[in-house]
Amino acid sequence: MSDRYVDRVLEGTAVWTDVDNYVDRWHRSDSDEELHDYLGFTWEEYALWTEQPRALRFILAARERGEPVQQLLEHSGDVAVAARGLTKRDAQVILEWLRETGRLPDDS
Repeated sequence: MSDRYVDRVLEGTAVWTDVDNYVDRWHRSDSDEELHDYLGFTWEEYALWTEQPRALRFILAARERGEPVQQLLEHSGDVAVAARGLTKRDAQVILEWLRETGRLPDDS
């Protein structure tokens, strides 16, 4: 069993709101790992989360579904996504921000 935040959330032994506790634990530790590794995020997931904290639940849901965050955001109207309390509006805001920052191509 992993002690990484992402793994623990996906295992059901932590909740998504525990992220700040894991960050505090990293600050108090003598770990040589970078924070994104310590939490279990890819660099891209970590960058998205730090710049758009509302994306955290989308990141976790995408990981659970085994798909890229962008793909999950684009299908945010799906019942499975909506059942997790992830709103289509939040997904649209994050997608728009990703496009504005050049992280995704503009569809227009």
